[in-house]
Amino acid sequence: MIPSAGIYICYLISAKGIELYPDDTTKTLSYEELNCLQKTQFSMLAGAELDYYFADRLSVFAEIFYRRYFTSFYKQDFPINPKIQSLGICTGLKYNFR
Repeated sequence: MIPSAGIYICYLISAKGIELYPDDTTKTLSYEELNCLQKTQFSMLAGAELDYYFADRLSVFAEIFYRRYFTSFYKQDFPINPKIQSLGICTGLKYNFR
C-alpha cells in the first residue's frame, strides 16, 4: 500500500452541463450561460493505493481517497457556495509508460 497526499491548484479550461435555479428547480441554465464557475480551485487530496502488477508495465489498482476543496466551485456573487468534501474508492487498470 502506497500512501500519498498533496495540495492541488487546478485551473478550469472548460465545463459543460446544466445548473438548477436555487429558487426554482424547474428551470435550468447551462454553465456557459451562467458564467458562474470559478476558474481556479484549491484542494487537498490524501489517499492510499494498492497495486498488483501482472505484467511488467500493467497493473490493477485500488485506491481509497479523501479530497477537500478549500474554495467554492462558484464565483462569490453566485447564491450557492459549496465547498465539497469527498471520500471514495477507485479501481482500474493502469499502464506504466516509463
